[in-house]
Amino acid sequence: MRTLPILAGMAVVMLLSVPGSSHASSAGLLRSNCSPVWLGKTKMVFNQRQPDGRWDVMLGDRACSHSRPLLRHHDGHRGASDVTADGRYVLLETDYGTPRGAAWAERGKGYANDLELFDRRTGRHTRLTTGRKGTIWARLHPSGTKVAWAQLVKTQFEADLWHNLLGVWELHVADITAGGKLSAERNWRHPGGDGFLEAYGWLGNRIMFASDIGVEQTNRWLGRWFSAQLWTLPDTLPAGAAPTRVSRPFTTRTWWGASKAQNAYHEFMHLPLAGAFNKPGPWILASIAWDTQPFNGMDLWRMRPDGSGRQRLTFFNGRPDGGKAAQVSGFPAPRYTVVGSVTTDPLNPRRLLLSVTPDPNAKEIQAWELDL
Repeated sequence: MRTLPILAGMAVVMLLSVPGSSHASSAGLLRSNCSPVWLGKTKMVFNQRQPDGRWDVMLGDRACSHSRPLLRHHDGHRGASDVTADGRYVLLETDYGTPRGAAWAERGKGYANDLELFDRRTGRHTRLTTGRKGTIWARLHPSGTKVAWAQLVKTQFEADLWHNLLGVWELHVADITAGGKLSAERNWRHPGGDGFLEAYGWLGNRIMFASDIGVEQTNRWLGRWFSAQLWTLPDTLPAGAAPTRVSRPFTTRTWWGASKAQNAYHEFMHLPLAGAFNKPGPWILASIAWDTQPFNGMDLWRMRPDGSGRQRLTFFNGRPDGGKAAQVSGFPAPRYTVVGSVTTDPLNPRRLLLSVTPDPNAKEIQAWELDL
């Protein structure tokens, strides 16, 4: 989840619920201090904050337990960003900032880190990028032969701070050679101007990402970034190409009864396994700041690849009831919560593992089970 600035994910506008927008599901806490990235038949790769406050990648059982570090010690933050379905290749975002271990270099904050690749079968550990300002939410192609990521071009202090509070970003895609190096790296700058981007991997031959560029600003006090929407673009990253918008505005009503289209903040895109829902796919999972308490975070929704059929799946932030959030069976009492990354269970397509943070700066991460 985007956590710089610390207000990310905080809705400060009153949002109305959408009739029939929920889908029955139940949730339960699996373990605290665990951010699942990959789940196999017997093992799990997850990120965990260590006693010294730095993040590292762990290999454990399917309950985030009986774990050990996946790699040798690193003096900064290190997080797994993606793992191929067979569990062989682990994509890493590793802190190489000065000094090491700064809060802004944690995985998911996009600063002072580079990409690395670890082959669990051979033990080969290679550095894919060097000296980048920052990378965020890098993803591997299902074949393990390509990687996509968003890259920081200018920090917010190097850009227009008011309009680029999260900095200026661009989209990157590259091939991965047999030797574990990058080749044919290409980048794409949005033709609509500067803003932030987060890459979420492949939907067929297209890259999924979130961006605030070209979107009408929702709240003038939070800035344009809080209007970020979901998009796709061919993975060839054609220069000057306009992306295709996936997410759609919500319909609200003004106090005098008129209909109004309003953008809600969208983040993350995940592809569930076939059989996750009674209705056949394809589906996309996304985190959306809508239909929650004021000042609360983001819950998980599903939608079609064209944005249709949108339904809410989780209720960590309650269900509005007469202007007040209501506790929903199977979920904790409503409080600020952001549902971030989603891990699918290969043994049960209707079971997801969620990385959930209950604080605005993502200091604490919990693993939750979601039964669809």
